[in-house]
Amino acid sequence: MSSSLLSLYHTLHASVHAKNAHLRVHHCISRESISLAWVTPLFELYCVAGPHVSRNALAQSANKVIQWIRREEERVFIIGGAVSKQRLLVLNQLIDYSIGILVQ
Repeated sequence: MSSSLLSLYHTLHASVHAKNAHLRVHHCISRESISLAWVTPLFELYCVAGPHVSRNALAQSANKVIQWIRREEERVFIIGGAVSKQRLLVLNQLIDYSIGILVQ
């Protein structure tokens, strides 16, 4: 993982979890990227895309990823058991799906 990506994650995380912050969604735009942190009581989602992706497109893509995860929740998350090859394949599909949405 690149140090700039990790640094961006830390910045987003700190922004939404700051003591006085009451943010649910936080967008950050720079010359190198556009990013989104989305925090709910059930999940936290952090997304990063290239600088030419619109804020609206990034938000729509994040929403599509969440919808997919909700449909596939039992296959995506490990609940009380060992990791199977099938679950690892589903997680890889999630990553491929997420990248495909953000590239469109």
